[in-house]
Amino acid sequence: MIATVVWVIAGVVGADGGSDAGPAVGACTSPTAYSTPLDGGIGPDAGDYLRTETSTGSGLCLAWATRNIGYKIGANGSDNMTAESAQQAIRDSFTSWSKEKITACTSELTFTDLGTNSSPVLNGTDRVNNIFWVESGWTSKAGHSASAIALTTNSFYASSGEIIDSDMEFNGQFFTFTIVDGACANKQDIQNTATHEIGHLIGLDHPSNPEVTMYSSAPSCETKKRSLESGDQFGVCEIYGPGKGLAASSGSTGCCKNEISPSEPHFVGPAILVLLLAVALARTGRKRGETTETQSK
Repeated sequence: MIATVVWVIAGVVGADGGSDAGPAVGACTSPTAYSTPLDGGIGPDAGDYLRTETSTGSGLCLAWATRNIGYKIGANGSDNMTAESAQQAIRDSFTSWSKEKITACTSELTFTDLGTNSSPVLNGTDRVNNIFWVESGWTSKAGHSASAIALTTNSFYASSGEIIDSDMEFNGQFFTFTIVDGACANKQDIQNTATHEIGHLIGLDHPSNPEVTMYSSAPSCETKKRSLESGDQFGVCEIYGPGKGLAASSGSTGCCKNEISPSEPHFVGPAILVLLLAVALARTGRKRGETTETQSK
């Protein structure tokens, strides 16, 4: 079965529908269960990071089998600035997650800029990780509300959690994007938003620690999420550190267990599982959570 997780970053307020505990080695549980702290003494605290499960409570988490993830950026960029400026902000966001920036462990995660795409589309089966702005017709697309700033869609094997495709859309119809450098009002910083979204692309959910990049809410014009906090780095280390990944497990069950059958084709059957999680980049200090789940098996 091919499954899809759709992440909605809303412009009002909200929170994810999962638990706030991060995973231990080999399972989607609390990060405090580490036997050896990743940073030589401090280690992650509960709520520092949270991995995305194939379905709530499954204990099977999402991850890429590859350690080098390629992406393409829409050639037109954003209507609010030059295409080159918008594209560079996206590249800078990927740099924040690259192994050179991770100090909590020896990360194996790298990214490759595959250039631009003149006709990017949301397509979970084309194996092209597209990142692009939608400047019109946003609400005519399923699951695209006017309040959503950005939306990331991961497609993966439901049997193993292996991510095979991830597309990221920015709502250019209802939001103004910018690169914050000084005075700012009622705008969304591209790098701040994209860095958070890339966390979803690699398999991270929203933790409870409000200081980390993957926290579910942020005010307009925020820039603190451009870089990673230690909790975000611990999440990277758990998924893409040495010996980690789909094939690594310290137990018989859990998100790191390798459940990929050698005979399993890239796409099996017509059934699709769609999980919609509404989360937020807040314009106000109020919070309102909304979670919608639709399953078709």
